[in-house]
Amino acid sequence: MMNQQRLIFDTAALNGGLLTKTLYLSVDPYMRGRMEPGRFMSWIPGHPWNGFGICEVLRSELPGFEKGDLLHGAIWVVGSVVCQLAKAMGLRVLGSTGSDQKAFNYKTASVEEEIENFGELDIYWDNVGGKMLDTAMAHMKEGGRIVVCGQISEYNIPDEEKYGIKHIWNMVYRELKMQGLYVFTFEQQYVEEFYATVPKMVADGKLKYTEDITVGLEHAGEVLLKLLHGQNIGKAIIQMQA
Repeated sequence: MMNQQRLIFDTAALNGGLLTKTLYLSVDPYMRGRMEPGRFMSWIPGHPWNGFGICEVLRSELPGFEKGDLLHGAIWVVGSVVCQLAKAMGLRVLGSTGSDQKAFNYKTASVEEEIENFGELDIYWDNVGGKMLDTAMAHMKEGGRIVVCGQISEYNIPDEEKYGIKHIWNMVYRELKMQGLYVFTFEQQYVEEFYATVPKMVADGKLKYTEDITVGLEHAGEVLLKLLHGQNIGKAIIQMQA
């Protein structure tokens, strides 16, 4: 178990570092995967959780950081950002989610019919997996590309009950390209371009977002379950204090 000690903010030794206060924490689907032993950066019960959020600097001995500064890690709704960036690049986009309050609901609508009405796909960004991925694979254009970023529909399903891909032959027949995306692999390559482009799009209103905020760290488990069931509307965030 962790060694918990009371911290006196005004006198705690910083040793050349800084002291921060957590304001917001991001709740994301990847957290479910880290609960599985043997995975990359698997969570160990009783130890701190590795995640993203926003902190305020309370005290600092670190050059470049002053009291009141805000520090942040990435907090985004991946699918929404992907769709908006694609539209900004001139692409025609069909979006799907797990809720009736957003784009078409892949849990209740006919995915086959939605894609047929839209037309064959040049690019498919997969955050869902299972039947959704299989249906998209059946409607890819020749030479189409599939980016696998997540499989949220199958995170809580035993391996023997997961939906098997039935249209894998299209990888050959239509010469498709399919690649997994692990964001940290590309971080150094694109981080400067990201910060030069995306914050300005947000400030200009060209990249919009919705926040689903819950107050209190004690609700983190509930928020994660809500997220995995597609019941959140926007970015799932824990606000530490009201």
